[in-house]
This record gives sequence, structure tokens and C-alpha cells, in this order.
Amino acid sequence: MTRFFKTSLKKRTNYIYFHADGTKTVIETNGDTEVFIELLHDEDDEAVNKYRHYEYYVTQSLDQTVNNDYGKDISLGDVVTDDALTPLEELLAWESTKEQEQLISKLRMAMTELTPLQQDTLKLFFFDGMTKVAISDLQGKSETAVRKCINGAIESLKKKLI
Repeated sequence: MTRFFKTSLKKRTNYIYFHADGTKTVIETNGDTEVFIELLHDEDDEAVNKYRHYEYYVTQSLDQTVNNDYGKDISLGDVVTDDALTPLEELLAWESTKEQEQLISKLRMAMTELTPLQQDTLKLFFFDGMTKVAISDLQGKSETAVRKCINGAIESLKKKLI
């Protein structure tokens, strides 16, 4: 039997149990039953709290479908989900983009100060994804020369950017 209300503290001197057939049993306090009656009332309180929790919080599921304003059934989870960035996230994304643009601009300026061979080798290695062996075959140089060229260009860029 589901309980909807708690027994007030003043009326907890006895316990009334209602049977399924409508009859009731009253358990009155004497020296031995006080703790038992208190336990029964605590169990009833738990049942009432569970019912209240279900009634107020569990009746809707995010998987449940609802009818939107246009007559289309959609998931309730889609309605309550907000994928928009917070103002702080938007500001951080904007600052990050500005920083990236500034770094790219500095990198382009620093790249123009490299030798044409260094520029070409870096382009082949980083942008075209060629291996050092493939670059050495293409340029007719040793792999060691290509590695030194790439490392030297990177060191030069680091000095100019940092």
C-alpha cells in the first residue's frame, strides 16, 4: 500500500496498520513496542519520500518524445540540451583565434627570412608530408643534409618567434 502522508510526530505513540481487506490493527506502546513502532513509522516516512521523489522528479525521462510547436515528435533531451558556448567560452575561443592569427602572421614573416632551400624543404616536410628520405631523393642531397637543413630552419624560426 502506498503511503502519501507522514504521520505527525505527536501521533506516533501508536501504529495503525491497514490490511488489504480493509481491517486495521493498532499497535500501542508499551515498554517493548516503542522501538518497533518508531521503526515502522521510519519505514513509512521512507516510502512517502520515495513516492514524492518519483512524483516530482522521475515522471519525465530525457528519452521521452514530446511534440514540438510544429507538430513533430522530438526527444525531450534535445529540447533541454543547450550546446551554445557560455560567454567565457566564447571569449576564450575568440582570444585563442586571435593568438593563433598573430602566431601565424609572425611565422609567415619569419619564414620569408629563411633561405629558399630551407623554405622549400620545410614546405615539403611539414605541408606535403614527405619523408626526409623522399626529400633527399627529390633534391639530390643526402638525408643528413636534409635533416640539418630542417633542424637549422626550425632553430632559426624558434629564435625569431620566441
